[in-house]
Amino acid sequence: MKLKKIPLHSYPNGDSVHLRVYEFDSKEPGPTVYIQANVHGSELQGNAVIYHVLEHLKQGDFKGRWIIVPQANPVGINSKSIHFTNGRVSQISGENFNRTYSDLSQNIPFSKFKGQNDEWIR
Repeated sequence: MKLKKIPLHSYPNGDSVHLRVYEFDSKEPGPTVYIQANVHGSELQGNAVIYHVLEHLKQGDFKGRWIIVPQANPVGINSKSIHFTNGRVSQISGENFNRTYSDLSQNIPFSKFKGQNDEWIR
């Protein structure tokens, strides 16, 4: 298992929010499986499912490659307070975290990446 932490956001006190990506590679060939949960900061059910998937993958009984993102929206989930769902909207800007996606495709010259292998792209 390989764990990547991709920095997303820093707070004034120095704490950081990261996107955690777990990668499992089998010695046996097979499909690549991508699973994510918690796209909406208030929807936690998928996290429970991913917990069990991670426990199974740690046993090593799988083929191919698995990429798991347990919390695709850590900023949204960290905005929850008590039982209220503040994770959907920024209390500062009013921005809905479930509807605000950056379109980075405008800034990426896809022709540069065409035909390249995964290692080169990383």
